[in-house]
Amino acid sequence: MGLIEMEMVDSLTGLLNRIATLSEIDELLIEEGSEPVTLVLLDIGRFRKVNDSVGIQIGDRIIRIVSKRIKNAAPEAHVLGRTSGDNFALAFKGLSQDQLDDITDKLLDFIKRPIAVGGNVIIVSLAIGIATSQPADGKDAASLFHAADIALHHAQRNKLEVTHFEPHMLELAQAAHSLENDLRVSLATHTPELHQAINNEQFSIHYQPIISSSNYAIAGFEALIRWNHPQRGWVSPGQFIPIAEEIGVIDMLGTWVMRKACKDIMQWHGPQLAEDFFISVNVSAKQFKKPALLADTINNALEESRLAPHRLHLEMTETSTFNEIPEKFFAVKETGCKLSLDDFGTGYSSLTYLHSLPFDSVKLDKSFISDLYVRDEARWSLSEKMIRAIFSLSSAIGLELIVEGIETQPQLHFLHKLGCNPMYQGYLFSRPIPTDQIPDFLSTPLHLGDLHEQPNIQHCLL
Repeated sequence: MGLIEMEMVDSLTGLLNRIATLSEIDELLIEEGSEPVTLVLLDIGRFRKVNDSVGIQIGDRIIRIVSKRIKNAAPEAHVLGRTSGDNFALAFKGLSQDQLDDITDKLLDFIKRPIAVGGNVIIVSLAIGIATSQPADGKDAASLFHAADIALHHAQRNKLEVTHFEPHMLELAQAAHSLENDLRVSLATHTPELHQAINNEQFSIHYQPIISSSNYAIAGFEALIRWNHPQRGWVSPGQFIPIAEEIGVIDMLGTWVMRKACKDIMQWHGPQLAEDFFISVNVSAKQFKKPALLADTINNALEESRLAPHRLHLEMTETSTFNEIPEKFFAVKETGCKLSLDDFGTGYSSLTYLHSLPFDSVKLDKSFISDLYVRDEARWSLSEKMIRAIFSLSSAIGLELIVEGIETQPQLHFLHKLGCNPMYQGYLFSRPIPTDQIPDFLSTPLHLGDLHEQPNIQHCLL
């Protein structure tokens, strides 16, 4: 093999490298009377974690095995290349939709089969992005690759196995990029304010009350960050929190929320505030990857505000919690704050972990509550059974239970009948409230004591 040929080949797999892959696709696109070219991009999910756990040498062997499986699954590919560490590209000409579906089915089947290597059995996942050009498009390989890459990212974000590119995905990608840039600029502009934990023009915190079921008094508040963009208006946390995690600013943003929430609770006064009145702050899984930094953030926030540690509750989602090692939880728990497991019932938590890790409470995911009193009796019945089981489980292992997403009196009535004295949260009691409205809210009596009375169920079916 000549030097030029070697420069076109991926040394690990023997496939074409990225440059050669794009060059070959360009050739397919410019052929006279060319049929449509379909580009299929593959990403091996969680490969970095696999690589970290088994080592680079075994990781390389896995990549070689995967490349051979791709060859076997799609021998009709006109172009096959490895475009980056765990990404592959295949190009085809003149495929029908049925043929394409058959190829993607084979790829998914072949690649997801267990891989026995180095005494380990590895199972990898796969995401596929697809884009097809038409002869009249005049696209080059880079444009086609960009379209397939957008489809691939769409599949990854939405936890899909296969996604075909559609024009609206480009608009979504551009909007996401613009939002990411705005977030970077906003955080950079307000870095001093964030570090000093004072209000700035765009970020704020709204607080949603958490209610005691025993006397319907306010037991605490959950702190919920809000972003009021000067051009976009209110941006959903579901949009900007994942971006903040991805671009590496979630620690700074989380620090600001922690410090401000602790200061705010110490400034509130009201007849309904008990000594154990608490503030609950959401913590990203990314923050938990740096337990020492998170512990320092907690200690500094508590020291600045003079808030008693047990009055600060940290919420972590179930789907991210059990990827972390137990020592990280205990390191954070040493600060004296309480730990709450959010979205309980939506993940795959081990009961052994749930019992052995230092959680003080679990928060029942609102999806169970929203399925109560719906017209689908099967969903309704299953949710009732799940709620009863989680009530019993939390009581048996000594964890306090918080039920969120309560919006109707029938839902509350059902929970009241179960006993167990959980805490409640939801729009039935209050929507999240801006910081400056909390003092008035606390000074206004909440006439909630009769909410558990039997409502007319027939008029509340969803």
